[in-house]
Amino acid sequence: MVDEAESGNDNTSIGGNANMARDAAERAVLSIARLIGRQVARQHFEESQAANDNEVHPPKNATLDREDGDDGGH
Repeated sequence: MVDEAESGNDNTSIGGNANMARDAAERAVLSIARLIGRQVARQHFEESQAANDNEVHPPKNATLDREDGDDGGH
C-alpha cells in the first residue's frame, strides 16, 4: 500500500498571506480616500457658505444715521 504524501510546498498559505496583505492595503487606501474626500467636501462647503453670504453688513467706515434729524448742520 502506498500512503498519500502531502506536498512539502504549501503555496496556499503564501497566497493567503498575499491576499490578506492586498486586502489590508485596499482597506487602507479606501479609508484614506474617504478621509480626503470628507476634507475636500468640508472645504467646498465652507467656501460655498462664504460665497452665499446674503446678510447685509454695513461698510466698515460707514457712519451711523442720527435719529434726531441732525445731519451735521447745513
